[in-house]
Amino acid sequence: MKTRSSVIRAIVLFAIPALLAACAAMPPKPVKARNFTVPLLQGGKVSLSDYAGKPLVLTFGASWCPHCQHEMPILRKAFEKRKDGVQFLPIFVKSNRKDALALLKKNGMNGKVGWDPKGRIADLYGVTGMPETLFINSRGRIIDDYFGAMEPSDINNGIKELLKSDKAKAGK
Repeated sequence: MKTRSSVIRAIVLFAIPALLAACAAMPPKPVKARNFTVPLLQGGKVSLSDYAGKPLVLTFGASWCPHCQHEMPILRKAFEKRKDGVQFLPIFVKSNRKDALALLKKNGMNGKVGWDPKGRIADLYGVTGMPETLFINSRGRIIDDYFGAMEPSDINNGIKELLKSDKAKAGK
């Protein structure tokens, strides 16, 4: 009887926590990104499906968020230097349009920038804080996400993984 309880105790104390730790260390299976259409700050609209077949960095931020403001020049530099087909779509969430446009101008950001004034797109993706960045491969799967302001090394590492995901699936 004592041996049986010792075995059960060992399982509870060692095997179950080890199994849980192993599961937690496993990368999540890529999830299909949900399509959306969002107005652009500059006028017009854009949909996720417009980026089909292209790797995409989708960033949720806000004009009132100091971490997002810190990240803006880093994103701009990342936009400018990409020559590998990676697309970017920042989306301002629950932000005043004038404030968001002023922030874009201050940081010299060009290109498409979404505006999600009620936070519907952010809710669709389960965004609970700003900034949050999703890395979506060319097959439309979210392969990674990053919560918080990215530094250059963070965005570069995310893009490396994004491109590696595309090459691995293509068999290259």
